[in-house]
Amino acid sequence: MNQMYFPVWMVKWIKSYLEDRKQTLVVRTSTLLERKIKCGVSQDSVLGPLLFLICVSNMKEFITNCMLITYADNTIMLFKPYTVDGLFAIMEITLAELSSYMRMNHISLNISKTN
Repeated sequence: MNQMYFPVWMVKWIKSYLEDRKQTLVVRTSTLLERKIKCGVSQDSVLGPLLFLICVSNMKEFITNCMLITYADNTIMLFKPYTVDGLFAIMEITLAELSSYMRMNHISLNISKTN
């Protein structure tokens, strides 16, 4: 976020929101498990979709062989190949670019939600 020229106060505010979070499993009145959350944002968070969009805002600079459409936490890749073989070649290159981008930005892919 510092690379995107956000004000220091905003970076500190978001960092404080993401640090020292815990997840607790409670059944009836008993606490069964408490763990520190190392990454991610809770599903019901208002900031979750915004942080995702900030995180992937530069993806188009790295993914060069397709058109990207991003909405909330979904990204669609559109390809325009001239042949079937061309499609496979472009997709292979693009998936390698995507994999590299995701590693660099500490993003994981939920395979169960991928079509």
